[in-house]
Amino acid sequence: MPSASFTYSLKPGVTSAAYEAWIVEFDYPHVEQIPSILSQRIYRIDEPIFGGAKPGYAYLEIIEFTNRDDYLNDLHNHPAAQAIAAAMPNFVEMINNTFVGFVPPGVSR
Repeated sequence: MPSASFTYSLKPGVTSAAYEAWIVEFDYPHVEQIPSILSQRIYRIDEPIFGGAKPGYAYLEIIEFTNRDDYLNDLHNHPAAQAIAAAMPNFVEMINNTFVGFVPPGVSR
């Protein structure tokens, strides 16, 4: 399934609580309106498992979508996507964004 990943850092003065409330109250409901998006998950980066430094971002988002053309069209033209794009810079700075590919079969229980 085609997917995209995004990494974000919080803007100065923005708390995790404020950003996560915005995700639940605004982002998730708006993403549900975008027809090409099949799933979206946002993960807070906590602490390294085996020690070492935390990465240079605070959140990781994974979006699965129907196909790249429809997804890009929705990002550029769908009103819900435009509303998200307008509001996000109030909370986060994007560090990286990339299309990603799943390596099957994976593990699921």
